[in-house]
Amino acid sequence: MKNLTVELQDIYNAKDRNEKLALCKTLIEQSHAKATTKRLAFFQIEKLGANALDKYMTNYVLSGEGMKV
Repeated sequence: MKNLTVELQDIYNAKDRNEKLALCKTLIEQSHAKATTKRLAFFQIEKLGANALDKYMTNYVLSGEGMKV
């Protein structure tokens, strides 16, 4: 099982939306999610602001661990 904590921390520390977006895409690609889940996530992150990206990606990582979000 991959530990995506480092990637998630990098997203939190990024200063602007474009940097966060690039890091989010990397995290999604590295995750164990199904292809359809990844494709949906790519579409959803495009329309989110910087703060919403942090929250969305936290939920994305936790849901991959089977945790209720």
